[in-house]
Amino acid sequence: MLLPSSLSPCALQGQTCFARGRGDVLNHVVLESDIGPYKFNEGKTAECQAYKLRETIGNMYKYILLMDRGYPSTPMFMRFIDKGIYFAARLSSTMYKAEQKSMKSDDEDVEILLTRDRLANHAGTDNEAIMNSRDRFQLRFVRVWLDKNNSEIIATNLPMEEFPAECFKEIYHMRWGIETSYETLKSKLQLENFTGTKPVLIEQDILSSIYVYNLAENIAREVEIEQAEKLNTKYKHQMRINRNVCIGILKKDLIYIIMKTDMEKKKTFVSKAV
Repeated sequence: MLLPSSLSPCALQGQTCFARGRGDVLNHVVLESDIGPYKFNEGKTAECQAYKLRETIGNMYKYILLMDRGYPSTPMFMRFIDKGIYFAARLSSTMYKAEQKSMKSDDEDVEILLTRDRLANHAGTDNEAIMNSRDRFQLRFVRVWLDKNNSEIIATNLPMEEFPAECFKEIYHMRWGIETSYETLKSKLQLENFTGTKPVLIEQDILSSIYVYNLAENIAREVEIEQAEKLNTKYKHQMRINRNVCIGILKKDLIYIIMKTDMEKKKTFVSKAV
């Protein structure tokens, strides 16, 4: 399951830029990342990255694209539906306001009419063609109750028979996993502490930080899977590999590990990380 995430604003030749990525919130790795100008279309960037995901992860794995409010748009939903990309997006209170108010249950299929006003919002843009390709389309709206008085509406194309309404609260909360990844990149890997001011150096720093982060997570998770029985039965609470230690060793010795030709010494260094 995946979620778009802003990584960090950065100084790039006197300009401000943004690193943006999509991460796997179950395996805690960054799958797609881009670096671009500070002023950019978040929804369009997220959509472009979504199309690259299949190339990145291959056809073996199914995935659901998780989106927070502010990312989704009507043309995006339509293209995802046409391309068979599953998604679950938290809606703002103003997006499809009339359709949200007309809900008679907490889980129902909703017909979205492409009204004159909705078409006018995209006239003369790259979205005009798909907006004019039909007069309506269907979304599934699921109301997730956070407590007795507060709820959120999730727009999705996930089939009801496979994903009942009860599972959407868990899906909704999964998106917060990316915040943990962001905090690790920012604080543990010092994403904003650049080694230079030239664009190529800043890009190198950002991409190398993401590489080390992914490597640390993969190493830690592999050990946790191998030792799952011991970690879950020997201790009262669920135990996890210390990511801080793993990241610290990789930051210090990764180049040395890569350059080493002796596989036994490589394994020794990697074992220290866990």
